[in-house]
Amino acid sequence: NLSDDAPVDHSLFKSDTWLVLDDNGTRDRLREKARNQLGTIGSGNHYVDVFMDENRAIWVGVHFGSRGFGHTVATGFLNLFQDRVWSAPNPREVEAILDLDKPMGMDYWAMMELAGEYAYVGREWVARKVVALIGGEELELVHNHHNFAWKEAHFDEELIVVRKGATPAFPGQKGFIGGSMGVDAVIVQGAQAEHGSEITRLQRDALYSTVHGAGRVMSRTEAAGKRNRKTGV
Repeated sequence: NLSDDAPVDHSLFKSDTWLVLDDNGTRDRLREKARNQLGTIGSGNHYVDVFMDENRAIWVGVHFGSRGFGHTVATGFLNLFQDRVWSAPNPREVEAILDLDKPMGMDYWAMMELAGEYAYVGREWVARKVVALIGGEELELVHNHHNFAWKEAHFDEELIVVRKGATPAFPGQKGFIGGSMGVDAVIVQGAQAEHGSEITRLQRDALYSTVHGAGRVMSRTEAAGKRNRKTGV
């Protein structure tokens, strides 16, 4: 079990950010869920990948985020938005725009940041655990955070950039892009082009973003049973 010696005493569990949650048992239940899932990968398209680059260096790639902790935070604030802003029954999945100058928006931003830190801690621990299991030595660590929101400066103003299905790729910044199941992953780096070049313009217009993983033409349910394990097709 990868989680047997996970860092469940990490300082993030003592953060004052937890205080934004009501002290009615919700805070302790969510913190316990986070502790129990730290060091686990999850299901779906979450995985650990071990691959070799063109220089014969071995990379350990992990693809997962803030697990049930992040999902619970997002769902909880979505429900709060529905109850307090709309005050009427609404579809389960909707878009919610929270004002960061108001308490609900400030609390969500704080909890999202904490969930992001939690994801970093989990990925680092799993990657290093796998490196140790295969007898390797860590030479470099690359984070590829996605489905997150950042405060960034673009076009001479501060913006909230939400990259859903995308990841930052500023000049020189490295990233990890996982392939579809069974397809090679790649390590990428944001292009460092001459100022004013076409590449620079394209980077700027894309808010210095790139893809976070391979796409697929079918859902997993649609694809079930269509693969011939003998031919690989």
